[in-house]
Amino acid sequence: MKLLTAPAPVTAAPAARAHLARRLAPSLCGAIALALLTLLFFALTAADGIVSTNDGSHYALTKALAADGTVRIDRYVNYAAIQPRQGTPTPDDYRDVSFYGGHFYSDRPPGTAFLAVPFYWLGGLVARVAGRADLDLPLRYVTILPPLLGAAAALALFLLARGIGAGPAAAIATAATGALTTLLLKYATLLYSHIAGAAFVTAALAAILLAERKPGWVWSTILGGLLLGYAGVAEYPNLPLVAPVGLYLVWRAWREGVGWRGPLAFAAGWLPPVLLLACYQWIAFGRPWRTSYTFQFYFDWSRSPLTTYVTPPSTGLRWLLFGEVGLFVVTPALLLALWGLALLARRSPARAALLLGVALTILLPTAMHRTYYGGGSRDTRYLLAIVPTLYAPLALWFDWVVRPRRLAGRVCLLAGAAILAVWGLGRSYLSLLAMFGHRAAEYTPEQAWRLLGRNWRDLAVLAPGLPLLHYCVVLVIPLIGLLWSAWAWRALLRPSRG
Repeated sequence: MKLLTAPAPVTAAPAARAHLARRLAPSLCGAIALALLTLLFFALTAADGIVSTNDGSHYALTKALAADGTVRIDRYVNYAAIQPRQGTPTPDDYRDVSFYGGHFYSDRPPGTAFLAVPFYWLGGLVARVAGRADLDLPLRYVTILPPLLGAAAALALFLLARGIGAGPAAAIATAATGALTTLLLKYATLLYSHIAGAAFVTAALAAILLAERKPGWVWSTILGGLLLGYAGVAEYPNLPLVAPVGLYLVWRAWREGVGWRGPLAFAAGWLPPVLLLACYQWIAFGRPWRTSYTFQFYFDWSRSPLTTYVTPPSTGLRWLLFGEVGLFVVTPALLLALWGLALLARRSPARAALLLGVALTILLPTAMHRTYYGGGSRDTRYLLAIVPTLYAPLALWFDWVVRPRRLAGRVCLLAGAAILAVWGLGRSYLSLLAMFGHRAAEYTPEQAWRLLGRNWRDLAVLAPGLPLLHYCVVLVIPLIGLLWSAWAWRALLRPSRG
């Protein structure tokens, strides 16, 4: 007699597909959000690509490296000059350059230019394929770098919030508001070094804290050291951050008994980019310890720390924190983030001390800087590297708010946070509006507001980069899609937790 067996459940395949979708959907939504954020940043970039002698100096070094294979910018020095109304710049117009051995060099740290070189090459390739000689596509593709770094900073802020113990929803809310309501919005549209510093410092801290979830896995700590070291290649003031981060890792090795692999792995990652910086300075300025400011052409006070850090700290701190465009004035949600930092201190004093140590290592010297007010920008751009670090504890505040409590109290707290976020978005956008498209011009928030009132229907003012957005799309969408595909493939190879 032949036995009949029950057929296999017909729901097995759909159930497997549903499980796969649940695993991949959150990361896919995140990738789409990052792509949209990058495109938004690019749409807000300046119509000319370069708005000042600062980003002009970065681009001059980028072009010298990519086109000529040299660190000398003699052929491109006019990018770093004040543009006269008539004629070409003269040496009296040169600003953000150094002069050594009869040659001109960028006075900017080289990290941003190093990152921009592949974008320059890609722009040249697209220009040849598209036949658009009328557009400076190498320059326009270089200006895609800051939006990508802005999106990377937002992702790193999410990971940092998770690293200090916040839930996924709170971390997402923190990353989204941080990207749009702080000066990340402004400097993700400009080829300045500050957005690179913010992205690399935040990613380094996130990698180091997330490594604590897998104590035996040192690659994340090595990555944290590598990222923090490159943050110093992008911005010299980030080099001293090795002190608070190194002390944190040594403290964990000593007091918590986690072993010395962490500090050693961090040092192994931090040293290579710092040695790269030393080699660049040796090639350009004859000695590895000579920075690009040592031979500054125009601002002679910047050649030595003794003439650079001369402001009374109290004066700088008042302006940077509570001045007309201070951190807490432009982004008042940072006050809630300080509340979150206090919550973190109760839960994990060591992590709170790490974030506070990183913030103070940048804040205190900046307050003593001769141009603590950001020079011609008149903002707190020198602090941008630590803005995500200060902002990350806001996620813990969000978690604290949504804990079981009376609905009225929850609504009032979240409504207050929403008001602060809208204020931060408006102030950050006005600060951006005062910069783009206006070469070497300074605007107050009131002047920027009047400019917006006169041109609120003009997309050329509101979003100057919009006409060239398709050039950004053809790079950003495949790039983020490729990164997500690699992450998804790795996630599928890992066994499911449930």
